[in-house]
Amino acid sequence: MGIQGIKSNVKRNVLQKKGTIVLRDGPENDELMRRLRAWKLKKREFQNNKFMEKLGHSPVDLDDASIKILILKLMEIEILLKEVGRQKKKLSKHARRKKHAKKLRGSQHRSTIPETIPEEEQ
Repeated sequence: MGIQGIKSNVKRNVLQKKGTIVLRDGPENDELMRRLRAWKLKKREFQNNKFMEKLGHSPVDLDDASIKILILKLMEIEILLKEVGRQKKKLSKHARRKKHAKKLRGSQHRSTIPETIPEEEQ
């Protein structure tokens, strides 16, 4: 193995995560990937079912004051999310205007001389 072979092996090892399974193309690998995906889905479903079962058996003990606090927090979160939506709309409108203005500037011929000439400091 020459220097090039060593360099390519080092690059390959550096760019891969530890524990990453590298499969070559082929029909047997397609089967392995299909089985791996099915296993992951079943595992996730099992974990969700286990969590829901645990959640079903856990007692909930909330008094009126804590329920009111939770409702107020949810209302505050709703208000903040609406504000985030408004800000996002403003930013997207501003970005569209800026992009449109940039297109217009690009199509017009402008001189390279600055509009204002800086005054010399004395």
